[in-house]
Amino acid sequence: MKNRNLLSFFLLLSILSCGTSDEAMDTCSDISVNELMILRVDSSGNASDLQITFDMPQEASCVDHYRILVVKLGEAASFDLQRARAVDKSNFIRIDKTATSIDTRLSSDAVDVNGDTLDRDENYALFVLSIGLNAADDSISAPVSFALQQKGVVEILTELPIGTGGIVVDENGNIYSADFGLAYSGNGGNLYKITPEGSISIFASGFSEPSGNTICPSGNIFQSDFSTGQVSQISMEGSVSTYATGMAGPVGLTFDSLGNLYVANCGNNTIKKVTPAGQVSTFASGSLFNCPNGITIDKEGNLYVANFRNANLIKVDVEGKSSLFASLPGNNLGHVIFFEDQLFVTARAANQIYEVSLEGDLTKIAGNGKRGHKTGSALEAEFSLPNDIGFSPDGTYIYINDAVQLSGVPVAPSYLKRIRRE
Repeated sequence: MKNRNLLSFFLLLSILSCGTSDEAMDTCSDISVNELMILRVDSSGNASDLQITFDMPQEASCVDHYRILVVKLGEAASFDLQRARAVDKSNFIRIDKTATSIDTRLSSDAVDVNGDTLDRDENYALFVLSIGLNAADDSISAPVSFALQQKGVVEILTELPIGTGGIVVDENGNIYSADFGLAYSGNGGNLYKITPEGSISIFASGFSEPSGNTICPSGNIFQSDFSTGQVSQISMEGSVSTYATGMAGPVGLTFDSLGNLYVANCGNNTIKKVTPAGQVSTFASGSLFNCPNGITIDKEGNLYVANFRNANLIKVDVEGKSSLFASLPGNNLGHVIFFEDQLFVTARAANQIYEVSLEGDLTKIAGNGKRGHKTGSALEAEFSLPNDIGFSPDGTYIYINDAVQLSGVPVAPSYLKRIRRE
């Protein structure tokens, strides 16, 4: 009887003990954080732009602290709890728990789990590791992806020792900028090459006030020579040859799908056409042109011309008929480019950049109207007589050149700026 009672006691103890263990296990079954978000609160282009927020797990009482972990996106799929636990303490951000939610901003020198400083051109995933009071309770959140890149931000890529002539971008993303010279009197002579990273070199020489330029389908650059009234062809190795003569202050250049070159002639208010065979003719002229400066072409073959001496954008149809298409702020336009079925124009005197639909509707995309060099948010940024405009091959960047000097008309030296679109 005594043995039977003793056995019953141990059975009861065993049952109670198992019940207590199961209950403890249920209490800390999931300590993953909730509502993990990454907020962009600034536009510096580094990790300090980002603010991390999340809500406490339901079982927050089981948490000792949290760790914010940044992983390159390509490594995120294999980043699990075991790897998260093994990250060196110098490569994560420790957050002590609070009552309800966490709200913390990254530092400008934040690193990923490998110890690498966060890169603006890299994509990342962010995890939060919840460290439990018991190691068995540790839990990792689902990832949230992000990048430091921000849409609508103006940056200075580099400073150039040249005047703001034309710029054009090749298929590899290299930018070519012509040195028009110090001011309207010109005196420049070189075409510079700037890599996407901002390295500068002289690509071709021997010009006299080189102004507008373009690239033909074969990859050669075509460069207007304002003083001599000619258009030069430049091979991708930098050798220069004369392509067409007889122009009058040529600036903007553009090709149609048949290989015809159209030249905006500021000197006599005409648009010249140069056939692939080298025949030159006047394609359009008239009182609507007032020092035609920039020129581009849409998919239907219509030309759009930006006047330097007023704020008008002129449309020229395939027959050469001209009409007023749009008027922009200021009284002086720079250049115009057709990209992704829209027109993009530098309103030079207004120190602003506009997108213009093919219906003529205007949208300001950059510039607060003040002459200056403030960077950051595009609509609050400043420009100083922005002149030409070009796009990176993937459309991520719009390149703009403008004058470093903030008074008067000197256009050298210049900044090459970029608007980050994506």
